Amino acid sequence: TGETGNFKPEDIVDIITKQPASAQYIVRRLFSFFMWPNPTDADIKPFVDVYTSNDKRIGAVVEAMLRSDVFYSAKVY
Repeated sequence: TGETGNFKPEDIVDIITKQPASAQYIVRRLFSFFMWPNPTDADIKPFVDVYTSNDKRIGAVVEAMLRSDVFYSAKVY
């Protein structure tokens, strides 16, 4: 992103999570862990929306996944 300076660890995390691809990457990894491997973009879209609308909180995504109908679907079992 062209940012320079003497960054603290939390600054580096902020720079990385500002990237649009980071939301999809993080949610895809969570989805693969809790649901099934290799989800499509359509599979993760609702959870990417949760991530971005909840100030990038992982807990909000995990909660949404565990409460979703997808989590209780036959494909997950």
